[in-house]
Amino acid sequence: GASSEGCTTSTTLNPIPSTVNKFDTEAMSMYSTTNVISVGGPCANSVTSKLLGSPEVCYEGFEEGKALLQLVESGNNVALIVAGGTGKDTQLASRILQDYEDYDLAGTKMIATTVSESGLKVEAYTEPVVAEPEVVVEDELVE
Repeated sequence: GASSEGCTTSTTLNPIPSTVNKFDTEAMSMYSTTNVISVGGPCANSVTSKLLGSPEVCYEGFEEGKALLQLVESGNNVALIVAGGTGKDTQLASRILQDYEDYDLAGTKMIATTVSESGLKVEAYTEPVVAEPEVVVEDELVE
């Protein structure tokens, strides 16, 4: 039979230098001069807020059980926003990014369903269809 004696397996890890990760307050001066991944919604992360145009209501457009994965231009660079409706949604969306080979990530804006870790899925964002308001014209009686 076959023998596994003398066989070795090795794995090489590329550590992330500790200078790479920064708090949003530390990254505010550099987010437009380097490529960044901004993790956290606009209520919790000032860089995300700035990249999304500093929304007046920071949680608008976010909902529990969903998360946003979005590429945005930032000066001559690109930023990737990973932001959920809750902290847990953001954490689960980060798992999608971490395991990107398992998901069909394409385009510049995707919505992740983050209800549970076992049910993670992601789909392209589509603009909601807004119905045109109905115009009612009333005739005036002229006497």
